[in-house]
Amino acid sequence: MTMTEHEAALGVLPCVRRDVAPAKPKPRHRRGRLRRLVPVLGVALGLGLLAVPLALDLWEGLRAREAVSTMTDQAEAMDPKVRKELLAQARAYNHVLAGERTSIPTSRILPYGRQLMGEGQGVVSVIKIPSVGIDLPVRLGTSEEVLSSGAGHLEGSSLPVGGASTHVVLMGHSGLLGSRMFDDIRRLRRGDSFYLWTLGKRMRYEVVQTRVVLPEEVKHLEIKRGSDLCTLVTCTPYGINDHRLLVTGRRVCDDGGEGRSSVNGALSVPPYRMLILATGATLAAVGWLSHRKARGRRTASPPRHMSASGASPRAPGRPSGRRLQRS
Repeated sequence: MTMTEHEAALGVLPCVRRDVAPAKPKPRHRRGRLRRLVPVLGVALGLGLLAVPLALDLWEGLRAREAVSTMTDQAEAMDPKVRKELLAQARAYNHVLAGERTSIPTSRILPYGRQLMGEGQGVVSVIKIPSVGIDLPVRLGTSEEVLSSGAGHLEGSSLPVGGASTHVVLMGHSGLLGSRMFDDIRRLRRGDSFYLWTLGKRMRYEVVQTRVVLPEEVKHLEIKRGSDLCTLVTCTPYGINDHRLLVTGRRVCDDGGEGRSSVNGALSVPPYRMLILATGATLAAVGWLSHRKARGRRTASPPRHMSASGASPRAPGRPSGRRLQRS
């Protein structure tokens, strides 16, 4: 279609033909929706990373408390004669380890795997350290199955019934994703107390020494004549585990209390767990800030049908002012 001379002189564009369909608006690009979705995903992922370690710790803590509670109930319900016999067997076993004479013939002493087992229960004792929140069941042996659910008693060390010339050795994991286990024995200092509870008998130990040794340095776990000792063992440092941390306590008179603590400061947290928590917190914070920023932009921008000055924009191709009729 060509413009008439009159239209050209007035500088007026010709009217659009009625039979020509108006151009369809372009669909909104999907990237806009993706940008709005990213902050939400960041917050969700961050909160998930924060929640997983806490949930696993809670679950393992509940399992440990259930095992401790079961062992306590069984010990309290045990026939006193059976309890006395089990304690006598354990003491005789310890005398043999220390090279001492025993009132029970060696041939009648129960083998290691049957000591302190009562009616076949797996838990033989409880290790409790109130100052760092440790309360774990103790089972015989140091297999992965045992250590994944609590502390393990090292075979070849004294059974946890106390007495002169005994040295109990308990082992526990550190740095597990879902459980703290022996993580916090690193915070124990000289003079702090921990407790063993075996067959209704509570024994209090006071920390006298902490040391880091190589795995083959077992001389520190030997029985000392006349001493009543207990050593807690875990791997160190976190993630490398090529050394062993030994926390040794000496038996003291139990005053009936829960013991004092010289431990101050925040709980120790393994580096890998710190990384997970920091990553989760960062993702959640970035996602939340991005979401707020996006909402702020949408609030500040004018509606699509309004111009920046608040007036409706002119239709494209239409001159301002009065509409001129075609001549």
